Amino acid sequence: MAKTLPNTRLETLVFTTPDIREYVAIEKERGVAFLTDTPVKLRHGLFIQTLPSRFTGNSLGFVEWHTNDHRSYPPASGITEEPLLPKPSSGYQTGISVLDHAATRVRAQDRNAAILEFLSLTNYHYDFAVYVKSLNSITSVARRKKDDFAMVFTSGILGDTGDGASGPTEKFIRTYGTRVHHIAFRTERIVETVAALKADGMAFLLDLVGSPEEGLRQIFTVPSPHTMLVTEYIQRYGGLDGFFTRSNVELLTKATEKQ
Repeated sequence: MAKTLPNTRLETLVFTTPDIREYVAIEKERGVAFLTDTPVKLRHGLFIQTLPSRFTGNSLGFVEWHTNDHRSYPPASGITEEPLLPKPSSGYQTGISVLDHAATRVRAQDRNAAILEFLSLTNYHYDFAVYVKSLNSITSVARRKKDDFAMVFTSGILGDTGDGASGPTEKFIRTYGTRVHHIAFRTERIVETVAALKADGMAFLLDLVGSPEEGLRQIFTVPSPHTMLVTEYIQRYGGLDGFFTRSNVELLTKATEKQ
C-alpha cells in the first residue's frame, strides 16, 4: 500500500522559535540540513524545515511569528483560496480539543538515534519509556512539560527478525516504512465522542481501553485511506499526565496487528 501511495504520510511537525535566524545558524554549524538555505518569508513570520530524517522519515519545521493575532503559513507572495468543501458540522466535534501527541514508528536499531536527533532539534527532553516484552515493543516519550504536545517513538525492543517474534511495530515498518503512525486528540467526553463517531461510520481497531479509575481511556481508529494515519482519542481523569497504563499500552500495541 505504501508503495502505491508514496505521498500518503504526515511529513512535517512544526515548532515555534523566538529567533529563527539564530536557530538556523546554530543548527547549520552542527551539520543540520534544511530544505531552503534561508527561512522563507510568510505573511506574518518566517519558516524553515529540515530535510526528512533518515531515522523517522519526518521533517521538522520551525516558525517565528511576528504577530500573535495573525498567523498565516502561505508565503508572503502566495495566494489563498477558500476551501472547496465546507467543514462538516457534527455535534461531537465540540468534544474534541487539542493535539495531544504524535507517535512515530522507528526501527529498533535507530531508536536512540531518532530520539537524540529530535531532542537536539527542539527544547524537548526524554521523559520515560514503556516496555511490552510480549509484543517486542518499547514506547519512548519526549516532551517539554505536562500540558505540551508530546512526541512518542515506538520500536521493537529487538530488530525485525522476519518472523512472528518481530512484533506489530517492526512488521508495520516492514510494510509501510518509518513514519508517524498516529496522532492523538484530547477529549473530555470520550464515550460520547466514540459513540457519535461510530454512528457517523468510523471504524476502530479495538474497543475503548482503560477506565476513570486507572486515570486514562484511549482508542484507535482504523487507518485513514487518504493519509494512512490512525487517529487516537484520549481522555485523562484526575489530572493524570501520563500516556499509558500498563494494560492500555499492551492492548493498543496489539490492536495495530489488525492494520
